[in-house]
Amino acid sequence: MDGVVHFQIPAKNVGRARKFYAKAFGWGTVEPPGMGGYVLLQTAKTDRKGMLKEKGKINGGLMKKMGKNDKLEIVIAVKNIDATIRKAKAMGAKLISPKGEIQGVGTYARIADTEGNSIGILQPVKM
Repeated sequence: MDGVVHFQIPAKNVGRARKFYAKAFGWGTVEPPGMGGYVLLQTAKTDRKGMLKEKGKINGGLMKKMGKNDKLEIVIAVKNIDATIRKAKAMGAKLISPKGEIQGVGTYARIADTEGNSIGILQPVKM
């Protein structure tokens, strides 16, 4: 079974949203270098590498809202991204963004499900 491993929240004002989630929910925020202003949201305790220490929780991120179609997105970890994309498309999904590498994280693509929701698909790097 493929599980939800991440979420992404688009924001018109990333700085304002960052303060909101930090103060409203006590989440940690980290802006990694070289990620174009993307902010990691830490909803649970993590180790030095940013990996979760608490089971049953996921972390997320804030990204600059680029258009009216940017919406809250979940990211699902899969074993084989190519097979998952083929299966999803055969069931009526559409590829929004082709697969690409996120260094140190894995291969990532976005699809629109049969209802038009954006879903991230991640084939994590083998550790």
